[in-house]
Amino acid sequence: MDMDVAIFARNNSSAEFQQQLHKLRCLNDILSDVVSSVNSAYGLQILLSTAMNFMSVTTSLYFGIGFAKRLQEDEGFQVKHTFALILSLIWAAVGIFRIVMMSSSCNAASGEASQTSVLLHKLLLKSSLHPDTVTEIQLFLQQVRNRPVKFTASEFFTLGHSTLCSFTAAVATYLVILLQFHS
Repeated sequence: MDMDVAIFARNNSSAEFQQQLHKLRCLNDILSDVVSSVNSAYGLQILLSTAMNFMSVTTSLYFGIGFAKRLQEDEGFQVKHTFALILSLIWAAVGIFRIVMMSSSCNAASGEASQTSVLLHKLLLKSSLHPDTVTEIQLFLQQVRNRPVKFTASEFFTLGHSTLCSFTAAVATYLVILLQFHS
């Protein structure tokens, strides 16, 4: 992709390239506005959905562990405990799937948007750029830095791969606490 930018910059006049950069800045501004609107419209829903998934996964795994223990202890209710264990694991898998999909899609969108900055920095390394073009690129870089594309859950936390790590750590911590009180 950065090769396309270099070829475009080389094959077009300075004024035309500045005009294209300005259009890209406008599009980036629209993208930032859309992300801001999505965050404000769905932030609370994402927060509540994440909390519900957290509770669902934690309780499903907790009960699944309990059913697995009973499966080993009770010989008379093995079919009943096996069915309950399978249902608990399915509910946990559904909650995990929801969190993984939400975090991965938000992380992918943010990651792609951050590539704009990388491409602009590479473009600045070209020595044959007109000073007005350099100014336009620097303005674009400033805009990208000041309004990064990131999805949040009502600004409590940013959604991405770090959310998955935090989610896993929190579920594991709560499971350990619950299992200690149960024993």
